[in-house]
Amino acid sequence: MPALQSATKLMTQPASMTNSTMSGNSAQTLLDAHVTKANGANDRSRVGATWMALTAFVSILLLLLIFVAQNSKAVKIQYLGTSGTLSFGVAMLLSAVAGSILTILVGSVRIIQLKMRKKT
Repeated sequence: MPALQSATKLMTQPASMTNSTMSGNSAQTLLDAHVTKANGANDRSRVGATWMALTAFVSILLLLLIFVAQNSKAVKIQYLGTSGTLSFGVAMLLSAVAGSILTILVGSVRIIQLKMRKKT
């Protein structure tokens, strides 16, 4: 709270009362620093986190696209008595997606178990 009061004083003082060696920009920077500390604005924003997640997602998607394009040779796949041919890159991508889905399912079951235990 004292930082906010200090920032408010700095805003309401005429320019002649502020430190004469301080330019207008440095006074504003000082004010911004006080307000930032007072409001806790150093934390990441939700929009910033979403932007970073989207950037990471697009980067990974681009790498996967390159992987699939470079590994287009057809391979024979056999699974539980069925067989067929599929591009190697697509086969690897499908196996990664299946593994991710399995991980999500197991994690979801565990989260539900912990929530049920917390309620009792």
